Amino acid sequence: VEIKGKTPVTITTHQGKYVFAHPTISRLDGDTLVIAGGNRGSVAFPLNTIQKTEVEQYNWGKTMLVYTLVSIALCIPLFIWIGSSSPSDSDYK
Repeated sequence: VEIKGKTPVTITTHQGKYVFAHPTISRLDGDTLVIAGGNRGSVAFPLNTIQKTEVEQYNWGKTMLVYTLVSIALCIPLFIWIGSSSPSDSDYK
């Protein structure tokens, strides 16, 4: 996801806040958000360590896209866990 405009992105984790200056680019790599900005190289954040992600300039479409991607990424491990813990046919005999 690329955020256009001169918009800083702030990622808050258990270890502190990380600010990424424009231009920023990010991607999901499994259960890890990888983001880079004009002021720093790529940084990988495991999704379960991210407390908050902020983009200063609000753009409804892009914001919803980021929320959707992060929500899907956070739900994938839950679906895998539910699928792996479902009862087998032998449990009903």
